[in-house]
Amino acid sequence: MTPLGRSGELFETKLKEMGLQRRVQLASVHFLAVRAIIATTDTIVTVPRSIADYYTRLENLRMIEPPIKIKPYAVKQFWHCRFNADPAIRWLRESVVRLFGTPADAVLPSKRTS
Repeated sequence: MTPLGRSGELFETKLKEMGLQRRVQLASVHFLAVRAIIATTDTIVTVPRSIADYYTRLENLRMIEPPIKIKPYAVKQFWHCRFNADPAIRWLRESVVRLFGTPADAVLPSKRTS
């Protein structure tokens, strides 16, 4: 799994610091495509814990800890303030937190007004 953005960069940087390199068989920037692949092959994948927890509830998969420690990072949702009251967007934000968040996560409207 090679996601665009911070999580992929953090993982790859840590591997490089340790002098390690992955043997990549398939690259995908989308987490949604990964589940079907790992469920039907002997392939492994590195994904955020929340995604792994979700996948193990849907498929006969197991999660193991990586052999290296990765610093935690915050995953945040951003949206334009004009969508704060939009019921469809609110449902989407709440669904993301429900599926991938922790009890401490909250869906709060943007504080920015411009």
